[in-house]
Amino acid sequence: MRKPRWQNIRRLLEEAFNDEALRVLCYDQPLFKGLYNHFSRQTRKTQVIDPLLQQARHPPRLEALLAWAEEAAPADYARHQPYYETITARPASETPAALCPPPSFMIAARSWEQLPAS
Repeated sequence: MRKPRWQNIRRLLEEAFNDEALRVLCYDQPLFKGLYNHFSRQTRKTQVIDPLLQQARHPPRLEALLAWAEEAAPADYARHQPYYETITARPASETPAALCPPPSFMIAARSWEQLPAS
């Protein structure tokens, strides 16, 4: 499983592109077209990057954003990598539930239920 490294992606957008280039991306790229109407020429770069990253939370949009960035600024794209980290699933025997013994009061309650009635 891959998890995006949002800090690296944000840094790439901040350092490699100006606000106009990011607005043009939103205009040209169908996946981000809906954002374009929310921006004006006075919109600061961070005000473009934040909603762009929010939209990029969907994997196809993130792939499109990174492909655009790599094509538009290959040196900056290479400099800010990696954009993903690999997450490995833990075996079931290492999950928190498997590692924690049952609470002692549950053991005592089970023992109490097993005592013969007097």
